[in-house]
Amino acid sequence: MNKPLDQLTKAELIALLGEQSQQLESKDRRIEDLEGILAKFQKMLFGQKRERFESSDQLSLPFETP
Repeated sequence: MNKPLDQLTKAELIALLGEQSQQLESKDRRIEDLEGILAKFQKMLFGQKRERFESSDQLSLPFETP
């Protein structure tokens, strides 16, 4: 459809609007997916990095205190 908008019929305009609406929804979903991935990477990068569980069978190092 390379005709100017003022030369399109009502049905053609509705079809064009439907196509653009679907493209916009697809792009919105893609943006939401990418934002989720970004949030996951930020949590991995800036989240807590300490070990949460300590093993009770872990040996202690024999250092002498002065």
